[in-house]
Amino acid sequence: MGPGPDGPLGVRGDGSGGAAAGAFLGADPLVLGGGAADRPVFDRLRPLADLDGGRGAPEAGRPALVSLLLWLWCGFCWLWNAAYYASSFQEKSGLRVQPYPVETLIQVTALFAQRAAECSTQVERDENGRFAVSRDEILARGPEVYENVAREYPFLALEGQTAAKPIFFSRLQSRLGFTGVYFPFTGEANVNVDAPACLLPATVAHEMAHQRMVASEQEANFVGILAAVTSGDPVYQYSGYLMGLIQLCNALAPVDRGAWQDIVQRYFTQELADDWNDNNAYWAALASPVETAAEQVYDSFLKGNGQKLGMRSYGACVDLLAAYFGGERV
Repeated sequence: MGPGPDGPLGVRGDGSGGAAAGAFLGADPLVLGGGAADRPVFDRLRPLADLDGGRGAPEAGRPALVSLLLWLWCGFCWLWNAAYYASSFQEKSGLRVQPYPVETLIQVTALFAQRAAECSTQVERDENGRFAVSRDEILARGPEVYENVAREYPFLALEGQTAAKPIFFSRLQSRLGFTGVYFPFTGEANVNVDAPACLLPATVAHEMAHQRMVASEQEANFVGILAAVTSGDPVYQYSGYLMGLIQLCNALAPVDRGAWQDIVQRYFTQELADDWNDNNAYWAALASPVETAAEQVYDSFLKGNGQKLGMRSYGACVDLLAAYFGGERV
């Protein structure tokens, strides 16, 4: 695991931003696939097909079409947008974010790095050492993930939990920056199965947080990570610690780069480094102006629903991780 040149780095998809680099990263700017970023069902609207073979919809049909779209939007607002104004996870749980020193951020980042490294050797891998747990198996394990965390926070219990469903056009979703979609009309969690599988379990847990009416992205990221790492399932635990580590590293590197590099050198295993770099390479290859425009749309959606940080609200889950795990020691 020879050292490589440093390079700036930011989170792809979850929008937490920040710079991070280390022994396993190339010199060119790369982005970390955040896995837990998702989109509401209507943040992208596909062009409607012409109703008369390309000459435009008949005038008489347009009012009906507008009415249908308005009813769908009203239904979406009733089923999902209202969740943004319900009691938050912090209000229900009593877990409060408080100011904390950089030493706490270093400690929690080291904790996640150590545990991610430990779990990285406990999951199935192929002959090249790459993460090899099948996506079908990951989805099948999902319904049990919240059992342990629901004992600590009973309001997260959900009867009749079903498995998350794969998004049919997952490759297209990756090009748009989607990793998951919560569909409020059916209450289903849907996930991108083309993205690197090492973060798929954490994405499943994130979408299942939305099923429990955790609407805020910063809280859904935290709840998904917490559910995964406390699940007792090695595959979900590894993915949860990896997702949390990505968030924490992007917060720590701009503040104390030396501490971040020390954590990388001390704790990263070859398996963890390989998954990290594979994830970077996947998202870097798909970067495009289309995704940038899609993120701007979603940023506006989040801000329009009371999340003042917009896309940056994903990175704010670091504060919740620090509040919850700040008392634990490596």
